[in-house]
Amino acid sequence: MIWSPSTEQEIVDAAANELLTETHYLDLKRELPPGNAGNKEIAKDIAAFALDGGIILIGVDEATSPPSINPVELDGLPERVEQVGAMRVQEGVAVSTVAIETPPGSGRGVLVVRVPASPRAPHMADDKYYGRGDKRNRVLSHAEVLRLHQQQVADHDDAIQAASRELDSFLGTTPSVKPPLMVALALPLGAPPGMLKPLSAAVGEWQTTVHEMLKAAGVEGQQRAFDPNFGNTTPVRRAGAVAVRTYTKEGRGFEDKRAAELQLRESGVLVLGSRRPVMEAVREGGEEWIFEELIVSHTELLVRLSGVLSDRFGFAGSWRFGLLVTGLEDKTSYAAHGRMRHSEPYSEDRYEASAAASLVEINSAPQRVVEDLVGPLLRSLNSRALFPELNSD
Repeated sequence: MIWSPSTEQEIVDAAANELLTETHYLDLKRELPPGNAGNKEIAKDIAAFALDGGIILIGVDEATSPPSINPVELDGLPERVEQVGAMRVQEGVAVSTVAIETPPGSGRGVLVVRVPASPRAPHMADDKYYGRGDKRNRVLSHAEVLRLHQQQVADHDDAIQAASRELDSFLGTTPSVKPPLMVALALPLGAPPGMLKPLSAAVGEWQTTVHEMLKAAGVEGQQRAFDPNFGNTTPVRRAGAVAVRTYTKEGRGFEDKRAAELQLRESGVLVLGSRRPVMEAVREGGEEWIFEELIVSHTELLVRLSGVLSDRFGFAGSWRFGLLVTGLEDKTSYAAHGRMRHSEPYSEDRYEASAAASLVEINSAPQRVVEDLVGPLLRSLNSRALFPELNSD
């Protein structure tokens, strides 16, 4: 965990103990210059720190010995830095800020800028890719940029392959004809081993904890909206995990056309499997439709749950999400059908997508992550406009 002060005393103590020095993860700024020059400077800092994560303290003078607080005007500064991260860095980096007034009520002090490690790094500022050296920013070489971009492609493939393995696990080998199925994964990047062991090891209150997290993630909004959903489920124990599922232990599991299961594994990995991404025909031989509401809602639940879980169990890292939906070929949009809107039959049997997001992005704009995962499918079906909530963040 990168040190991130939240009080003046923490900064003073770090300076007194000769710990307040610039490093690979910490940058000190006496002030942020006004205008475009200052915007370029902080954009380069954000792009550089986004590779591994870091903290920028604006209002701390490194030239003194030890470094000392040099209070800066805080009014409008957090908004300015956050806008620079979003607009002057390509692609944008969502940063968080904490204003520490010194003295309290003065309107002046230190701005703590928290730059998360970005799963989409490297990032560009002023037409160059930046990283962080021991104490200073540096321009990345072409070879470094190429290697990082290749790693992103490999991470995408890994997420899809993991979703494929989970799909086979849910379906098993019993059915001779595999039914349509949706599988979504949330993978915590760099999480400590046993991230969710405290949840699965808990005695007595663990089911209440699961219900609280699902409620915080918005599961109540799924109740009665569609079937299957996790609105009225009882948490159960699974091998290396706890889970909620829509079928009973005595039932037929995923042979049930309305089956769904959400696993919270000790490793921190979240796995959601759901039947009925394709709505069955009302009568034999009738038309089947792609059930976008189920796909979008389950994906959103998983994204929001990853943020809730991170905050509850102290994980500040990024997440990679994978989505796989099967049984789609020649099916059209159910949402478009209900609105008398034309939809072309989907041309592939499988839809797959992956996306990565920092915790700041998940907590501040989860709908954007959902859009990254489901947007291509909705646009192919001509139903994207029927889900305006994906534009709300």
